[in-house]
Amino acid sequence: MAKIFTYSPKEVGITIGGYTVTGWKSISIRRSVSGFMPIRGIRGKNTRVRNRDTSCTITLPIMQTSMSNDVMQRIHELDMAHGTARIELTVKDASGTSVFSSFEAYILGYPEVVYSEGMEFREWVIFCQSTSSYVVGGNAQVKSIFSGLMDAASGAVDAVTGAFS
Repeated sequence: MAKIFTYSPKEVGITIGGYTVTGWKSISIRRSVSGFMPIRGIRGKNTRVRNRDTSCTITLPIMQTSMSNDVMQRIHELDMAHGTARIELTVKDASGTSVFSSFEAYILGYPEVVYSEGMEFREWVIFCQSTSSYVVGGNAQVKSIFSGLMDAASGAVDAVTGAFS
């Protein structure tokens, strides 16, 4: 069956503590270390060591006019004062299968602030001490509109016949 590959930036979202971040330009997620470290042997025999560190860094440029800067500012301000701003966050691509989440994240520091004659971005950097989900998926849709209609019709028929059982 043919696949249709569709990416929709509108369907990518980041939530921090239940708050949906708005006004972002891009979201960059990078693991801190590779999953494996190669060990080279002296006689050409090599092996590897698994690294269980699931930490990552998320870079989030937000438009200077977005209220999300106020939220990020407040979270970081509270963390600086009380050490209490542990962030639960999720990044999800609803048009695909990618999802990233952490229950142990925090903002590393204040972004650089630039004022100019144009729109600027505040680049917030969030460190996740661990990730509970780190799924790098695609955006292929195997079903066609017709198979979706057939699934809906089949479900309706099952519901009707189940009512008479």
